[in-house]
Amino acid sequence: GKGMALYMPAVFRKVIELSGKAHPNIVYIGTASFDKDENFNRHSKKFLAKGCAVDRINVAERDSVLPHEEMRRLVVDWADVLVCSGGNTLFALLRWKETGLDLLIKEAATNGTVLCGGSAGAGCWFTSMHSDSLRPDNVK
Repeated sequence: GKGMALYMPAVFRKVIELSGKAHPNIVYIGTASFDKDENFNRHSKKFLAKGCAVDRINVAERDSVLPHEEMRRLVVDWADVLVCSGGNTLFALLRWKETGLDLLIKEAATNGTVLCGGSAGAGCWFTSMHSDSLRPDNVK
């Protein structure tokens, strides 16, 4: 639960391996879980213990959005792995489109950046998926 399947030993090792680096740079995108600090801390812990550098992109709230150039630097130029939280997929996809993060993620993926996550964070990379994001109880 809580998108933690990503941290099962075999899955976690594969994510690191796919990056091509022993200590990849990780960018956590927690939009689907409304950029909650506790989720970032929980998802960062194992990567930090592995010696990875971890940063985050917050776009859930309008006042927390970085300038486009800074988002690009983190997502496209710096990240080896993008980790997306579970949560409200529709909210995340809409916010990414509003902020231009969707195009930066696409560019990073085209450049070979590893895309991963659990639940919404696993499905958000595809052109279609099943989601409960429209349920009235699946909001902040």
